[in-house]
Amino acid sequence: RPFISPINDNAFLSYRYKLLGTTFEDGKMLNKIEVIPKRKTDPCFQGIIYIQENTWRVHSADVYLTKESKINFIDTLFIKQLNAPVNDSIWMPTGLSMLFNFKLFGFVGDGYFNAVFSDYDMHPVFPKKFFKNEVAKIQEGSNKKDSAYWEQSRPVPLTYEERADYRKKDSIGKIKSSVRYKDSLDKVGNKFTFSDLIMGYSYNKTAKKFSLNTSGLLTSGIQYNTVEGVNASLKVDLTKRYENNRYHNLSAAMRYGFSNYLLGGTINWKYLHKPEKFESINIKAGTSALQFNGNDPINATINTSYTLFNNDNFMKLYKKTFASFNYRKELINGLIANFYTEYAERSSLRNTAFDLWVDNKEKVFTSNNPLNPLTDDSSFKINNSFIVELGLSIRFKQKYISRPNEKIIESNKFPIINLQYTKALPGLNTKADYDLAKISMDDDIKLGLVGTFSYRLKGGYFLS
Repeated sequence: RPFISPINDNAFLSYRYKLLGTTFEDGKMLNKIEVIPKRKTDPCFQGIIYIQENTWRVHSADVYLTKESKINFIDTLFIKQLNAPVNDSIWMPTGLSMLFNFKLFGFVGDGYFNAVFSDYDMHPVFPKKFFKNEVAKIQEGSNKKDSAYWEQSRPVPLTYEERADYRKKDSIGKIKSSVRYKDSLDKVGNKFTFSDLIMGYSYNKTAKKFSLNTSGLLTSGIQYNTVEGVNASLKVDLTKRYENNRYHNLSAAMRYGFSNYLLGGTINWKYLHKPEKFESINIKAGTSALQFNGNDPINATINTSYTLFNNDNFMKLYKKTFASFNYRKELINGLIANFYTEYAERSSLRNTAFDLWVDNKEKVFTSNNPLNPLTDDSSFKINNSFIVELGLSIRFKQKYISRPNEKIIESNKFPIINLQYTKALPGLNTKADYDLAKISMDDDIKLGLVGTFSYRLKGGYFLS
């Protein structure tokens, strides 16, 4: 929740005020006022504000927030702000300091920020179309300035503790960025242990930005369903990253059903080509037992429990052998295009396992035919499909921050609109033949103290 200012229009609903005294500055009376939250759990400040008599200007504030106010991460945040006139009629902040205390995992610490504001231009002249959707831009090398730059630009000189801390961090940073240091850490971290067999193994070459990850006995996912019986999966993931945030990712998965003897597997290659344009290529191929609903609505672990303990085999599967290609790119700001095509052979599967641990005499397993759960006939004949899918994601006036080789999307008052057209092409030894148009819209709307309202609307129509 946002925090409520003591001078908010509706502040009297959340604050009590107590006049502690008055003082004078440059012949003007200042009222020293204590601000007190009416309820401990309200997102309100506590402390002192100084208000100039008759003009009602905020001269300064010395307030704080605590965990009772529902502030995240830190225990207490102290805020001091000093305002001053920048011309005859306008006051603006000239100094701001923040001091905070925190406790995390048994560690206790504190820190502070100091800021000085000057050279206000209260009547700036901007050229036409100066304000664009790019709200901030961080240049290459902006975090690598020398001491001469900081001596000229920093209004508040570094303290002795800060200078010592920067020297220490600079030395540590040089060591940690060396190939020798990275290789020594990898040598320790890459040793295979028994826990790696259970939870999965990771191998890293940090200096070369390469990593390999495999699933373990526990994370592989040993499941049970009436089609495959006990089934187990093994996953391997390789990633090679580059300095400009590009990366190649190659992942493979194998799955075996011990009851129907079905060995399946998939291999997937993804290349993020231009991170600042969200441009990527994704190629995937394989054969696997999949749910009829492509959204995988039934969790495999939950289905295992229901099947073994309650005689409910809700998950229905079919075999799919496929190859697909996906290309995604932002054309202009706020407009992302997506192209997807897939060729697949689909064949039906039958129940081959009927084991259970708790037998409910009032229930029997249903067949793997969703349309006729009481017979064990095949739900469909082997068939092929070839689909082509075009999609557009639209967000009007999308705000963003530019970083070197990266684009960060900011919140926006406009929703995201997704348009999608899917065409199933017959004739290439394929039977599927349809045209499907879909549209969806989703957004997160901030409602202040109430919270956030999220929605998603989705609809579609088969044109043929």
